[in-house]
This record gives sequence, C-alpha cells and structure tokens, in this order.
Amino acid sequence: MDSDIESLERRNDASIAALESKTSLLRGITAGIHGEVRQQNDLLEELKRGIQGVQVGLGGTVVKIKRVVEGPRGAQYVYGMVGGVVLLVTFWKYVL
Repeated sequence: MDSDIESLERRNDASIAALESKTSLLRGITAGIHGEVRQQNDLLEELKRGIQGVQVGLGGTVVKIKRVVEGPRGAQYVYGMVGGVVLLVTFWKYVL
C-alpha cells in the first residue's frame, strides 16, 4: 500500500512538473504575442499620423488650386498644368 501511494505521488509530481513546463511555455508565447501586438499598434499610430499630415497638406493644396482655377486666368493655368504633366510624363517615359 505504501508503494502505491509513493507511486501515485511520483506520477502526481511528474504531472505537476509537465504542467509547469507547459504553463511556462504558454506564458512565453503570450508575452511574445503581447509584444508583437504592441509593436504593430505603434506602427499603425505612426502611419495614422503620417496620413493625417498628408491629408492636411493635400487639403491646403486643393484650396490653393481651386483659387487659381476660379481666378480670371484659371483656364490658362489648368491648360498649363495639364501640358506640364504631359511633358513630364513623356520625358520620364522616353528619356529616363
């Protein structure tokens, strides 16, 4: 009977050790996931700030272009901008 109790205690101790090992492994995995999630959130916040800056810049540019186009010589400016873009694209495609 003593032998059965000791055998059960050894198996119980082995099971506890295995469970501690698995728990430790799981803790390491969850810590890694937490760190990765935090890093991805920081990256997303940085991208958000960058996009907001671009939106502000484009908003100001659109307002300025609108003022130019609605001005007395607006059509001439539009044709000039379109011609400039066409020349730039042509230059870029065939020369570079």
